[in-house]
Amino acid sequence: MVDNAHCEPSVPPQFTMAQTARALGVHVRTLRRHVQSGEIGFIRVGTGDVHPRRRFLQSHIDCFLEARQSKIERTSTNLDEVRRRIHQRARAEASRRIECR
Repeated sequence: MVDNAHCEPSVPPQFTMAQTARALGVHVRTLRRHVQSGEIGFIRVGTGDVHPRRRFLQSHIDCFLEARQSKIERTSTNLDEVRRRIHQRARAEASRRIECR
C-alpha cells in the first residue's frame, strides 16, 4: 500500500462568512460591511458575480484583529490625552478663579 498523504498540497482552512462572523463575535451584516470597506481581506471562490462566495483565511482574521486592536489602543491613548488636558484646564481655571477673589 502506498501512502500519498505527503504528496497532497496543504490547503489552509477557509472559513465562511457565518463562521468568520461567529469567530469575531459580530453579525454577518457587520462582517459584510467590514469586507465592503476593505477592513478585512477575503478570497473569492466560485464564479458567481451576482452572489460572490467569500472565504476567509486565518491570516485575514488575524490581520483584521490586529488592526482593530491597534485602533483601540490609539483611541484609548487619545482619550487619556484628552482627559489629561481637560484636568489641566480645569485646574488652571480653578486657580484663576482663586486669584481673582
